[in-house]
Amino acid sequence: MLFNSFAEVQVLEDSDLPRPSLMTGKPIVVACPAPPGMKRFVAALAERAKKIREGAVTPKEDNMLAVTVDGRKASLDMRLIDPSLPDFGESKVNLCSRKIAELHRQ
Repeated sequence: MLFNSFAEVQVLEDSDLPRPSLMTGKPIVVACPAPPGMKRFVAALAERAKKIREGAVTPKEDNMLAVTVDGRKASLDMRLIDPSLPDFGESKVNLCSRKIAELHRQ
């Protein structure tokens, strides 16, 4: 792998870095509802992917990496796709920040 030819890579298990223990012993999963417009956006992502597979667009116009990145951004907060959208109080970012603040207060 080219990266390993110039970088020293250590996995966590091979390092002696301290790791904080988890309060519950495992990660805390928080389910988040889909924001308004998410289904429509995912359908648009699927359409973009179809055009890419069919060769209807060039890699400079659109590519699967861009589709994947847009999907990840949308799953965090739709304002990462369109900053003019209103804040969705139940977005992953909002719920995560509330949970972190709650745990910090405890």
